[in-house]
Amino acid sequence: ASQPSVFPQLRAPPDEDEDEGIRYVDNLRVVGGLLGTPLKASGEFVGTPEATWFRQRSSLTGRGEDRFVPLGAAQGLEYLPTADDVGAVLRLECVGPYGGKPVAVETSPIALDPPTHAELEAFLRKGQAEFHAFTPQQEARIVLVTRKNIKVRSKSSRMGGGASTLYKQGYQRPVTAVVDEHSPQEMALQLGALKFELLMETPRLRDLAVLCIRMFAGPNCPTHEQLGAELDLAESEDMSARSQPDGSERPTEAPSSARGAAPPAGAGGAELGGVHWSDEEEEGEGEEEFKPAMEVKIRAIEDVVVADTTTLKKFSLGLAPPKAAGGSRSRAGTGATPPSPARRAGEAAVSRPC
Repeated sequence: ASQPSVFPQLRAPPDEDEDEGIRYVDNLRVVGGLLGTPLKASGEFVGTPEATWFRQRSSLTGRGEDRFVPLGAAQGLEYLPTADDVGAVLRLECVGPYGGKPVAVETSPIALDPPTHAELEAFLRKGQAEFHAFTPQQEARIVLVTRKNIKVRSKSSRMGGGASTLYKQGYQRPVTAVVDEHSPQEMALQLGALKFELLMETPRLRDLAVLCIRMFAGPNCPTHEQLGAELDLAESEDMSARSQPDGSERPTEAPSSARGAAPPAGAGGAELGGVHWSDEEEEGEGEEEFKPAMEVKIRAIEDVVVADTTTLKKFSLGLAPPKAAGGSRSRAGTGATPPSPARRAGEAAVSRPC
C-alpha cells in the first residue's frame, strides 16, 4: 500500500447494541496504515473520549486466539506507528467521559511506506548497511550490519580519526533490536549478554535501523512482542513441567537465559564463547582493503644468476661516463693546505738543470 487507508468502526454484537440512550462515541474511524504516517482517529464525540491503542500479539502456542496488548505510551486520538508495528494489526478503543462499553476500530497490518521499502531492498542487494548513532553519554557509535554479522564500532572524535570495533557477533547467536516506545529516536540493541542503548538522528532512521537488523538477522532477531510471547510460553511450559500428579510442584531449577537476555551469574564465559572482541576485520565486510605503496620479493637461491666477465663488461659499458673535472684554480683561491717542506725540496731538485 502506498496511500493511507480508512478503517471504520467495528459493529457491536446484536445483544450489545444500544437502541436507547446517548452514544458518547459514534461513527469512529481511523485514517492511516503506513509506517511513518500517523494514525488519526475522528468521530462523533460527546465530551472528550478516553482513547487506548493496542497491538495484536500472535499466539505462539497455537492454543487460543491472538490477543491485543495495550501500548502504554500511546494515548489520544493520534498514534505514530513504529518498526514494532510493521506487519501487526492495531486497535483503537474509545470510551465516553462517563464510561460505558468501548467503541473500537481495527486496522489492517501496518505496511512499509515506499521509501523505506526501497531502502531495505537496496541494503539487501548491497549486502550491508551502516547507521550512525550516539550513546546516552553522547559518544559516537557506528552500527555495521552485514550478511555475516553485526558490529558496534566506536568513532573517534579527533580530526581524521578512524573507527574501532567494540563488539562483533554473528547471527548464530540471538540478536534483538527493541524500539523504545517512550522515545521516538531511541532503540536498544541486545547482542548476547550486552545491551547497547543508541540514539538515532530521527525517528525514521531509528525504525529503518531496527527493520534492517531484523531483516539480516532473520529468525534469530525476534521483535519485542515476539520476545514477550516466547517468554510467556516458556513460563507456561515450565509451570506444566514442574507440576506433580498430586498438584505439588517440583523444585525450581535455574531457567535458561531468554533469547537476547543476559545470562545467569557465572555463565559469562559460555555466553560470550561465540563472539569476537577485537579490531580484526574479515574480508568483504565493508572495510577498506590495505594496499601497500611498494612490494618487495625475495628470490629463491635457485633463481639467482651468476654474472660472467662478458655480462659485467656489457653492464659497465651501459653506465653513464663520469663528469669531467673542473678548471684549475690558484692555490690561494682554493684555500688548500700548503705543501710540506719535503715536497718543496723534491720539486726543486727535479726542476734543477743537470
